[in-house]
Amino acid sequence: MAKTTFTRRKIYKLVWPEGAELEGLEVRAKAIPFRAYLVIAALLDGDAPDTHEDDDGAVYDFKDNPDSQFEYVIKKFAEALVDWNLVEDDEPVPADEKGIWSQDRELVLITIRAWIDALASVSRPLAQPSPAGEPLAGVSIPMETLSESPES
Repeated sequence: MAKTTFTRRKIYKLVWPEGAELEGLEVRAKAIPFRAYLVIAALLDGDAPDTHEDDDGAVYDFKDNPDSQFEYVIKKFAEALVDWNLVEDDEPVPADEKGIWSQDRELVLITIRAWIDALASVSRPLAQPSPAGEPLAGVSIPMETLSESPES
């Protein structure tokens, strides 16, 4: 049997429903390494580690320099951002770190939260449906009253 290889290049498409503040915005962003995801999720949930060393050797002092939290999140989102249909003054906003920093806080935070939520989601059903709490067939735990311990 020949060896096969698998390369995962997951790209998430973020869209907002009709009536949402960002209705019409479409963002495509890649998945990021799990470690980076965990750090960003902790930062967004207000549970930042004191420091973090990134894969490129950059050290972020989240405790003593809270601004570095935003720098890290924006850097990672910019690395993941493939494209978006965002325009300003009839000009496309670059899908890069400079373009992200040029936008208002609310748009950036809503977009990043949607991206992190997409990363956290399971995109396909599990192979086998759950038995919904039913006991496994043929498996039971014997139940009997234990004799009293002579030491008690």
